[in-house]
Amino acid sequence: GSRNQGVEVKVATLTINPSDPLAKFLLPVPAALHSAGLEVFDPEGGMLPPGDTTMIQLNWKLRLPPRHFRILLPLSQQAKEGVTVLAGVTDPDYQDEIRLLLHNGGKEAYAWNTGDPLGHSLVLPCPMIGVNGKLQQPNPGRTTNGPDPAGMKVWVTPPGEKTHNLLRYLLKSKRIQNG
Repeated sequence: GSRNQGVEVKVATLTINPSDPLAKFLLPVPAALHSAGLEVFDPEGGMLPPGDTTMIQLNWKLRLPPRHFRILLPLSQQAKEGVTVLAGVTDPDYQDEIRLLLHNGGKEAYAWNTGDPLGHSLVLPCPMIGVNGKLQQPNPGRTTNGPDPAGMKVWVTPPGEKTHNLLRYLLKSKRIQNG
């Protein structure tokens, strides 16, 4: 029998385009057939000294499905070496190039080759919720140019499901310890 009996499985369709038609880019792909997300690859190799942080240009843009967001997590082999991905959430209305902010908190330099995976990208639904029974309006100083500017989205567990800390849950599912 199927492990997903009684669970509706939906496919989240992503649109990925090169940010520069002349730049080299590598499409993110699942690590295995039933992976929870996609591995993200660096189009160029590099080295990150201990204590340093670098912004890696992935040379592609991502359009998320309506009412979805993306979170970028470190790979477990990176986490064991003290290397982590920072600022890894992409809001549904984000339209610019995708970058990866990598930090080396380890004691040794972290090196990678062209085509090595540097992060794991998960695309998840983001429900609209009310706070104290009311939908919150977007910050008036923020321009919302995405496909669904109707209200502010707050990333929480969907109604009717057990509340949990999403980031801690995702890190635990990837076997990464987080404080």
